[in-house]
Amino acid sequence: MASSHAKKVVLIASQPYSAQLHEPLLLSLLERRIVLFSATGVDCENWETAFDLLLTDPDRHFTHHVTTTSHPDEPIADVINMADLWFVEGGSEVEVLEV
Repeated sequence: MASSHAKKVVLIASQPYSAQLHEPLLLSLLERRIVLFSATGVDCENWETAFDLLLTDPDRHFTHHVTTTSHPDEPIADVINMADLWFVEGGSEVEVLEV
């Protein structure tokens, strides 16, 4: 598992997204200025949508680009491998978060 300074994050969800429970986590990733957010597992499409909505919320003023993906039917190893191969200038670490 990579450090919390990694710019690429794979979130492995074992539970559905809940704004009340999970929004602080997603906001912390945005504040870290990650460049890749990939969600897999339970409700992964909603995890990606929630992240996109926070990123584009005009009241929050996030201005950096983040690529987001969700992978409902792909093996976790393949999602991590995709993130690992994703080019990021200045670092290649992938942080795997299990929620």
